Amino acid sequence: MSNIPNKLYKYKPILDDSQLLDKNQELIRDSSGKIVDNGLDALSKGMVWFSKPAALNDPFDCQLKINIDSQYFEEPSLYLNALGLNAKKGVDFANIIQSCRNQGMNNEQIINQIELLLTKNKMLTLKERLDSLKNTLEQQMSNRGILSLTPANNNLLMWAHYAYFHKGYCLEFDTKDCHKKANALKAPSLTKPVSYGDYYPSLIDLKPFKASPNNLVNNLLCYKSNEWSYENEWRCIQQQGDKLYPFPGKLTGIIFGARCSDAAQVAIIKSIQNLPYKVNLYYSIVRNNRFAVEIVKL
Repeated sequence: MSNIPNKLYKYKPILDDSQLLDKNQELIRDSSGKIVDNGLDALSKGMVWFSKPAALNDPFDCQLKINIDSQYFEEPSLYLNALGLNAKKGVDFANIIQSCRNQGMNNEQIINQIELLLTKNKMLTLKERLDSLKNTLEQQMSNRGILSLTPANNNLLMWAHYAYFHKGYCLEFDTKDCHKKANALKAPSLTKPVSYGDYYPSLIDLKPFKASPNNLVNNLLCYKSNEWSYENEWRCIQQQGDKLYPFPGKLTGIIFGARCSDAAQVAIIKSIQNLPYKVNLYYSIVRNNRFAVEIVKL
């Protein structure tokens, strides 16, 4: 199990200057009093948005394939073991298998007889069990809330892709300090590193039938293509997505992007002025001698 980094970061975009501050240098709000910039409004409330998988920017993200070794469909005893069935379930399958063998049936015919008996007793066949598991997991996965984070605060591509071409900002969360609230970032069951590969995640053995559906879902949400490995992503997961949640850990810092305007910086500072603790402020400064940014405290 990977150790959760002490600090995790969330890159954030921001609206153009004309939509941030009015002529009195106050935050622009709508008729309900909500700050027009959704990210800043959430920030002012000590909250952050958790997206459902469908809202993520990668259409391959959070896909599920179930792949059980074919031997479980070819050998009657393995077929029954996969379902956890034995004589204690009320049907003496061992005697049934032996009876079928005495009649000269091959394995495929025996499994067909087992499935007929399962259906007669209103029990699920292995394929039906797998389909049911897949449907359950997919439904639960589609509703989860995901907060994408990274231990890197100086990734040039992420500043460009997720922080409005370096015009936005980056939130710094402490995974150890929770400021008197539950810290989801230090819970391994909720905060997990993303694994990268060339194939969709698969359920390749019988463990899914014994594992907690909640743990299965959270693990399956943390697989992505190798193309995204530069992000070194960590995911904090909540039961329901497309909604705001309190900061998952204490907000200890905000980094202004290298192109973050004066107006944007003022708007960000105004958004956090009522938080019950101090938040450190940093600049992201373009280095003169190489392709990099330096994070400097104000």
